[in-house]
Amino acid sequence: MTHIEYFKLQAKNLFRDYKTKTSHVDEADGNSYYKYDPKYFDVDAIFVDYDWDEEAFSLMNANTPLLSWLDSVNGPIYRKLLKSG
Repeated sequence: MTHIEYFKLQAKNLFRDYKTKTSHVDEADGNSYYKYDPKYFDVDAIFVDYDWDEEAFSLMNANTPLLSWLDSVNGPIYRKLLKSG
């Protein structure tokens, strides 16, 4: 599996976890929110950390938080792997 194929797989896994969302209403204050039953990622933390709109999330933009995280962790090493892909 190439680095790009692995990256695409992780974006798909993130989107699969996102699709586990269920809507809930907080009985105390009446606010609605989503709960997730993820298998691969902490979806709640990703949406909070990257300030994503949960309503507009799609597979097309699932790679952005992964790219940001990988870039911050690995920096130039990751960019070099992407180029060699």
